[in-house]
Amino acid sequence: MSSACGITKPDFNPLPTPAATPRWRLQDPVATPKPSPSSALLETPINPQVVEQEAERLLQHPEIFDQSLPELTLSDIAELPIEVASPTAEIPAHLPKQASTTFSSNQVELFEDTAIYPMTLETLSWAERHIQVDLFVLGGEVGLDLAKVLVQKHKEGVRVDLMLDPNLGFAGTTKTQVDKVIKYLKNEGLTFKTYPLHHLPSNSPLLKERGQIDHNKLIVVDGAWGLIGGMNYFDHAQHNRDVMLRISGPLVGEMQQMMALDWALPPKASPTPRPSATPFKLLDTGTATARGRSQARILKVDAFERTVKQRLLTHIRDARTSIFLPIFELSDHDVVQALIAAHRRGVDVRVLMDPKIVADKYAAGLPVPSHMPNIVAMSDFLDAKVPARWFKPWQSGQELHMKVAIFDRQRAIVGSTNFTTRAFTILRETSVELEGGAVPAALADRFEQDWAEHSEAITALTPGQKLTAATVQHIKKHVGWW
Repeated sequence: MSSACGITKPDFNPLPTPAATPRWRLQDPVATPKPSPSSALLETPINPQVVEQEAERLLQHPEIFDQSLPELTLSDIAELPIEVASPTAEIPAHLPKQASTTFSSNQVELFEDTAIYPMTLETLSWAERHIQVDLFVLGGEVGLDLAKVLVQKHKEGVRVDLMLDPNLGFAGTTKTQVDKVIKYLKNEGLTFKTYPLHHLPSNSPLLKERGQIDHNKLIVVDGAWGLIGGMNYFDHAQHNRDVMLRISGPLVGEMQQMMALDWALPPKASPTPRPSATPFKLLDTGTATARGRSQARILKVDAFERTVKQRLLTHIRDARTSIFLPIFELSDHDVVQALIAAHRRGVDVRVLMDPKIVADKYAAGLPVPSHMPNIVAMSDFLDAKVPARWFKPWQSGQELHMKVAIFDRQRAIVGSTNFTTRAFTILRETSVELEGGAVPAALADRFEQDWAEHSEAITALTPGQKLTAATVQHIKKHVGWW
């Protein structure tokens, strides 16, 4: 990773030039030969009719969503003992006390920054039967290179299930980049679906479901390799500080099933009442001890369950030595207060947030105030003397785009989910919870390096920043955006 020595404050106005040629272009040879999956599992046979029936059943009866899908469940994913967590002052009573999926032993690889795109193209090149993709953004030269692989695999007879966010980039330069890829896909005859956002709950008092997104960054190849993390696939993201995981093992079977279920969701509004944003009661499994390989499980925010926030709060409550958060957006009050409580009991809590001063990519040039929404959390941390800093970019237009939490260097949550109330309840998000293995410690090492070399400490907010914080609080309370 580049050193920060001698860096001056960058100009944040321009975004990365879309026409710039990335270093990871498709014509570059892949770095490694195709490996064998770390388990004997390849793609689990999926009966589309069974999946559609299951999707309809869950939509009609959301109270049973946490039951397993016997037709789709891999037989060798062992259920761990169910343990219901006891409520504490740090876990609000309205949250679910349990999490839905099962820990399993998996091979997990960590990829960062500019290594993510070539790894993605490499993994897609291994496909022989089935590719499942669910992405928030697919645009520009980055998205076009990925789309070319999907089209080529489609022509080779590989089934390609491509799902995108229905907003297709919203507006501005991001929409222009996405439109370019959509045009290419249509010209090449590769069809795609958009995630049916109407199945997600809505709780915003004024905006209701407006601004809802399918924020996933998920790829599954042949049911054997799964990619999950925070990186978006368009040109504006190519300089970002971000991570993706490549996983092989039983967890990929769960990802495959989850994405098949999303693919089968009815595209039109369900006649049944839209679910409340209040999280359902979920199943919980005990902490697993890893030996060499990471224990992992999926955390979701979707039409049937919302598990990320509870697991995040549980780990904050249970942390004994350290909590490190490199995070793009942090505004959820419960999470902020839990971090403050952990700091007060002596845990080494450090939060590195993106300063949110990069030109907006989705709003067609409309002005976006700096530091939103992170300024409220920063204000609370300053008052409580919790060590919190702004990320200091070393490239123009760079964001700290990670959505990561690391606990005691042994556990981590990684994925698409920002730590905001909206992301926890009304957006489509997926993260992975890791126990043991090499990845949590590696993430902690990278955090320590960024904290030392790429951070800016502040001691107080300026009057303008205090005004921004008050504005965000008002929006959050009366409009429901964050």
